[in-house]
Amino acid sequence: MIVKLLVVAAVIAVAVWLWRELFGSIREAPFPCRTCRHCRKLFDDGVRCGFGSKETFKNPAQIGMCHDYERR
Repeated sequence: MIVKLLVVAAVIAVAVWLWRELFGSIREAPFPCRTCRHCRKLFDDGVRCGFGSKETFKNPAQIGMCHDYERR
């Protein structure tokens, strides 16, 4: 009985994970930059950041190490 419950719980967990992987990105922004004051535009593969008149493109690796985040 316990084994059956564990199997059902595992199947549900995998189904929820798969659902979030496939459809979660439609509702959620891909990067946390949307609330940053330096964010100029979001793209699927990165963001364009602006500091004064200077703009730069950051890829996901750079976004993960970003030290310039400032909340709007």
